Amino acid sequence: AVIGKDVVSALWGNAVHMGRTAGFNMSGIKAFVPPLLSSLNSTEIAGLPIISAGLLHTQSDRYTVYAETKGENYRKLIFAQDRLVGMIFLGDVSRAGVYTNLIRNRIPLGDRREAVLQEAMSAIR
Repeated sequence: AVIGKDVVSALWGNAVHMGRTAGFNMSGIKAFVPPLLSSLNSTEIAGLPIISAGLLHTQSDRYTVYAETKGENYRKLIFAQDRLVGMIFLGDVSRAGVYTNLIRNRIPLGDRREAVLQEAMSAIR
C-alpha cells in the first residue's frame, strides 16, 4: 500500500492484474502480482477529465502537498519524503500514467524530486 497499510482495493485494474497473474501461474508460467493501488480513479466531470491516485487528503506533517491551478487545470501532488504518494490532475491529465507508476511502485526520487515536481506543475502553465 502507498501509505504502508493494508486496505481493500476493489478496483477493476487491480482485479485485472490479479486475474492475469493467476492465469499465468495456473498455466505453469511463474508470475507475480505487480504493486497495486488502493485508490485510483479517472472520469470526466462537466467535460473535464480527472484522474487521482494514491493518498489524496492529508493533514499530517509527514507529507508535503503541492497544488497549482491554471484556468480549468488543477494539479496536486503529495510526497512522503522523496516518494510521490498521491496525485490529482483535473483538466490536463497528460503524463498521469508516469506519476501513477511512481506512486504504484513506490519509487524513491532522491534528488530528482524537485525535477518531477517542476515537470508536473509546468504542464498546466
